[in-house]
Parts: sequence; structure tokens; C-alpha cells
Amino acid sequence: MKIYTKKGDKGITGLIGGTRISKKSLRIDSYGTIDELNSFIGLVRDFEIDSKTKIQLIEIQDGLFLHLLTILEIMQLVQAVLYIIIIRQIIMLVMIIVCQFLL
Repeated sequence: MKIYTKKGDKGITGLIGGTRISKKSLRIDSYGTIDELNSFIGLVRDFEIDSKTKIQLIEIQDGLFLHLLTILEIMQLVQAVLYIIIIRQIIMLVMIIVCQFLL
């Protein structure tokens, strides 16, 4: 099924609330990074792991979408590189924790 917005692709995307932003922005990059982390955690959950770890991974995934994505959406005025670095550091820490379960 194809969806047409009839706005064309000029490298701009819309956010909740109607704000328009470049697809190359750090904010949009952060959405993609969080989405990739979520996919990675989902892949790890498919391994045979103990139920406690599986529950923890589910909680991490819930937190990604209930908190981090919400924060990114609310922070319309905050596009500082420092903010993005903090998000990436959180993601790296979660990935390190998840990788420990694979070893």
C-alpha cells in the first residue's frame, strides 16, 4: 500500500504539532539511533535467555519509547550537540549491558 502526502520529498519531514525539520537534523538522526537500538534489543530477546533478562530487556524497550522519544519530541528548542552526545552515551551503555548477556 502506497501513502502519498502530496508534499514531495524536499529533505524536510513533519513532527507532531506541525513543526517542519530537516531529515538531516541531529534530532531525526537520534530517532533513527533509538530505533536501531530497539531493533538490536529485540534481536537479543529472540535468543534463549532467562526470563528475568527478557523482562529487563522489555522494560528497556518500553523506556526507549515512553521516555527518550517523548523527550526528543518535547525538546523542540534543544538541538545542542551535547544533548545528542548524552543520548548516544545512554544507548552505548545499554548496548554494553545487553552484549554482556550474549557472552
